Amino acid sequence: MKTRTLLVVLASIAALGAAGYGLYAVGMRDGMQMAPGPMPQAQGGASLSTAVSGGLPQTIAQGEEATRRHIAAGIKAGEVDPATGRKILYYHDPMVPG
Repeated sequence: MKTRTLLVVLASIAALGAAGYGLYAVGMRDGMQMAPGPMPQAQGGASLSTAVSGGLPQTIAQGEEATRRHIAAGIKAGEVDPATGRKILYYHDPMVPG
């Protein structure tokens, strides 16, 4: 009796493990299909995001400089940046994401 119970428990564990792995594999396959591919390169070796955005701050140093400039000038989100002529959509502080 103990052997039969042990075999049923082991078979159940194996079936649950196989079902769990199957769901995991399907989720990973679907997730990888949703992931974006690498960014294509624009002419001159610049990334497409830099070419499309017109050279807006792309590095941390450029972003920090723009933020300091906006604070000094009292510019807030929704206003136009005089250096680029584009509307500031929002500010993002990575240390305080909320």
